[in-house]
Amino acid sequence: MTDRWVGDGSQALLFVILHHDLGGEFGSSVVHYHPEIENMDRDGRQYPGTVDFFYPHVLDYKLAIVDELLERNVDGILLDMARHNATPSGDENGVHRFGYNPEIRAAFRDQDGRDPLEIVPDDPQWLKFKSDYQSKLFREIRRRVGDHLRLDLMVPMPFDLYRWLCLDLPTLSQEGQIDLVMPFSVQYTVDPSDIRSDYESLHAQVCQGKAQAAAAAPARAWAAACPR
Repeated sequence: MTDRWVGDGSQALLFVILHHDLGGEFGSSVVHYHPEIENMDRDGRQYPGTVDFFYPHVLDYKLAIVDELLERNVDGILLDMARHNATPSGDENGVHRFGYNPEIRAAFRDQDGRDPLEIVPDDPQWLKFKSDYQSKLFREIRRRVGDHLRLDLMVPMPFDLYRWLCLDLPTLSQEGQIDLVMPFSVQYTVDPSDIRSDYESLHAQVCQGKAQAAAAAPARAWAAACPR
């Protein structure tokens, strides 16, 4: 898309899939030259097609994409935190499973004095450490987008997103880093109670204190797509 949608009041937002390296299972050239940036779990397994925001190479890569999109005639950017190359961000207990790359472990150990492998996955300081460097990316994107354009976020539901993604929505909302958070669900249901539950969960996470962001209700149309 290079031109703004006009004539019907719609807004054109181009989206960036943040967790993907955009090379899919084969990996992009960025991962080819920097294989250490792929997400790594507690067992030392890396996940092709995903990247960790801890690394400067990843930040530069994602920010270059944002800069290119901002050169186009759009009304804002939609950041996709939901798609993760078919890899759940949380473990079986709903806790963020990544961040165990040697460089990330070393940085946390220098700051905290403990090795992440020797503490529980939901240790508060470990989650905060990962959340802090993720928030750094959002703040830099907002700085580049400015206040005159929209910066929206799409997230997976229904989850506690701080535990699932190390995503500090209350802080980002209160700081004005994001304008709207919309849920993305892979549940094959159009049950109104499920939709309401997703919205209420997201609203509770986004709209705390002096929140400046809004939470959107989910839109689903699985019934038309499901095989009969």
